[in-house]
Amino acid sequence: MRIVSSDCAVFDRRQERMQLGTLLDTEGYISCTRHSKAGDLQIIVGLGMTDKFYPASLYRRYSGSFSIAKPSQSRKRDTYLWRVNGLGCRRVLRDALPYLNVKRNLALLALGFVETVRPHERTSDRDLLLRERIHEIMRSLQLKPGNRNPDEVDPENEDIMQEDTGSEDDDVTEMEEEEDDDE
Repeated sequence: MRIVSSDCAVFDRRQERMQLGTLLDTEGYISCTRHSKAGDLQIIVGLGMTDKFYPASLYRRYSGSFSIAKPSQSRKRDTYLWRVNGLGCRRVLRDALPYLNVKRNLALLALGFVETVRPHERTSDRDLLLRERIHEIMRSLQLKPGNRNPDEVDPENEDIMQEDTGSEDDDVTEMEEEEDDDE
C-alpha cells in the first residue's frame, strides 16, 4: 500500500490545473454561441485531440460530453472531443484561469457570462443585454487567421473586461490562498 501525503495531492491538483490551462490555450476553445433550437446564447469550452488520454481525463474530471470524430479526407486519424457547456463551464474556467495566457480574456468574458446564469429564474433584461455584449466581444476576440491579438481589447469594451477581471481575479486569488493554507 502506498501512502500519499496531502502535499502531494495539492501538487497533483495544481499540476492538473496547469495542464488544463495549457491544453485550453493550445488545443482547446472557449466560445459563445447561439443554441440552435431556442436561439439562446451559451458558453462552450472544449478540446479536440488525436490522443485520447487528455479529452477522456477531462471528461472524467469535469463531465460534459466525450465523442469521437472519425477520420475524413483531411484527417487521417480519429479525433477525441471533449466539451462542456452552460454552468459546467464555471469550474473548468476557474481551474484553468490562473494558467491561461492566450485565451485569458476569453475565459474572463465567459466567466462573466456564466455568472449571469441563474437556473430556475427569469433572466433580466440587463443580463440579456450583458450576454449579447459579451457574445459580440468574444466573437471579435476569436483566434482565427487574420484576427488581431486576443489580448487587445477595444477601448469601448474595456469597461466590461474590467468588471469581469475584478470579481474573477478576487475569486482566483482566494482559491489559491486557500490551497496555500492547506499546504
